[in-house]
Amino acid sequence: GAQCKYVCGMDSRQSFSSWFRHELKRREWSQRDFARESKLATSTIGSWFRGEKLPDPASCETIADALHV
Repeated sequence: GAQCKYVCGMDSRQSFSSWFRHELKRREWSQRDFARESKLATSTIGSWFRGEKLPDPASCETIADALHV
């Protein structure tokens, strides 16, 4: 959906990482909480959290669904 485009449309790892950290903090979720909600690997989530990688399109859908954005 539109939010997935926003999530994946970020042009840098740092932009996504900042947004992602903010979204988790806003919900008072740990990376582990997000892993449970999204059913994604904690190692993958950690790489996004640290700004090492950007999510692929399928992961963007999962992120949008898990965060209800």
